[in-house]
Amino acid sequence: MGCPKCASEEWKLASVIHAGGKSTISTSTIGVGGGANADIFGGGVALGAGVGSTNGSQQTELSKLAAPPTMEMRPAKAFAILGSIILVFGMIFFSDVRGRPVFMNVLFMIAIPVTVVAIIRLISTSSISKAIEEKHKLALLEYEKKKMCLRCGALYLEDDKSNVSDPNISVATESGRLASTTKKCSFCAETILAEAVLCKHCHSKIQ
Repeated sequence: MGCPKCASEEWKLASVIHAGGKSTISTSTIGVGGGANADIFGGGVALGAGVGSTNGSQQTELSKLAAPPTMEMRPAKAFAILGSIILVFGMIFFSDVRGRPVFMNVLFMIAIPVTVVAIIRLISTSSISKAIEEKHKLALLEYEKKKMCLRCGALYLEDDKSNVSDPNISVATESGRLASTTKKCSFCAETILAEAVLCKHCHSKIQ
């Protein structure tokens, strides 16, 4: 069974495409400059040099489409983080109560109770957080099996049972001979469908 959208047998695991589409860029430049001047009192020459470097990363659009699932963040956790940031920022930069701006006092009045309530909510409902973590783990396990079609870019899951073929099963041809519905991969010797052009085990292209 190939891609459910275009029936192509050419595919790769989404995780492989995602990892292969990310790269790190590192560049460095060197600049040299010089100057000279002269007058009736003499002259002078000056030289200057500079070095600059840039580091970054890039990712292909195909890699972004094949990205793994992200974990859902609870609203209580988001409020707890945001409130904590506001409180820390305020205590560092506006430690003087008398010189503190009015808007900062208002933020403090809002952030303190919101942060406390959010933290209490997280502690009292830890089962929800565990359920979210378990859901994410299952999604990652499913993602490891997810395939991306190399022809149309569709992401799909294929039932393992649909790939299991009995090597003893044969079909009749027009000439009356029996033709096997499976064949052996020339690279890994695993049994694959006769019409397959890509081995599902070693991902080698069958000639």
